[in-house]
Amino acid sequence: MGQLLAEKLDGGPLSGIPLFLQNEADVAALGEMEFNAGAPVDPLLYVSINQGVGAGVIVGDRLLTGARGFAGEVGHMILQIDGPLCSCGRRGCAEALIGMRAMLRPGEAEEPGPHSLPDIRGRLIDGDRKTAKAVESAGRYLGVLLQNLATAYDPACIVLGGSVVELGDAFLDPALTTLNEYAGAAGLAPTPVRTSRFGADAVAAGAAALARYRVTRPQLPLAGGGARASATTPAESEGEETSL
Repeated sequence: MGQLLAEKLDGGPLSGIPLFLQNEADVAALGEMEFNAGAPVDPLLYVSINQGVGAGVIVGDRLLTGARGFAGEVGHMILQIDGPLCSCGRRGCAEALIGMRAMLRPGEAEEPGPHSLPDIRGRLIDGDRKTAKAVESAGRYLGVLLQNLATAYDPACIVLGGSVVELGDAFLDPALTTLNEYAGAAGLAPTPVRTSRFGADAVAAGAAALARYRVTRPQLPLAGGGARASATTPAESEGEETSL
């Protein structure tokens, strides 16, 4: 992808400039780190919830990408043995239990035509019990996922972003209740959780943060073995969704 973009930009005003690619959850995490006016928060996890679920992980002021660039693919953590089928081919993944498809009516995800968040929000407003139950269930599974991430990384903060967060309390309250219950059972203080300060602009702000991160930290190697494209300009590619 980096090579293709560099070729398209060649010969124009942007020819030869550094070009970086990273998935959307990673750049959103960088935005929360780079554009933070307060004290540094580290480790920081950004959990993005859309059609799928992903995360950006900041540890030691660095973006953790993993040995193959797959770090943060938390949507494919298994939360339920023999659970619903996920887009990856496995069953019981977080994505299948938390993402937008988990809130649709049975068989609706396979029907032609768009199925948008406003549809789900509208059903909640209309008091549709099945939708309310599905949203609550997705929220509770989000709480389970956050508990697992809190145990794995002991983060100073977890930031929630992505379009599904716009469902508000109907989705977030069950998640936080579940997370806090797990913490209370272990006699621990719950991990601080907040929504992204950039809202719908989190990925756009993160793309700017990615450029700043790579330009101001040239001494930092990749935090893992993410592939570097051999384009005229440097490019890095990890994950399924990219942001410029």
